[in-house]
Amino acid sequence: MSEEGEIEVNFLPWNSRGRFRKGSSILEAANELGVDVTSICGGRGFCGKCKVKILRGRENLNQLTESERRLLTDEEISGGYRLACQALAYG
Repeated sequence: MSEEGEIEVNFLPWNSRGRFRKGSSILEAANELGVDVTSICGGRGFCGKCKVKILRGRENLNQLTESERRLLTDEEISGGYRLACQALAYG
């Protein structure tokens, strides 16, 4: 995979990081790195259990999905929370 088609994802506090194809979900990256993110619905955006806080790079993610608007509070959204299964990284 070329570097142009990749993004780097870093999970804190585990300091687990890896390179993934652009458009990968945060949940896919977590699973590949062995970072435990609960996803009862299997990453389909129904349960809301895979909530993560994005510390940096929010501008590099896709827009909020309808599932996220339904399952996250306004406070969580403004605080940088996303559903790992719905947040796709592009940069």
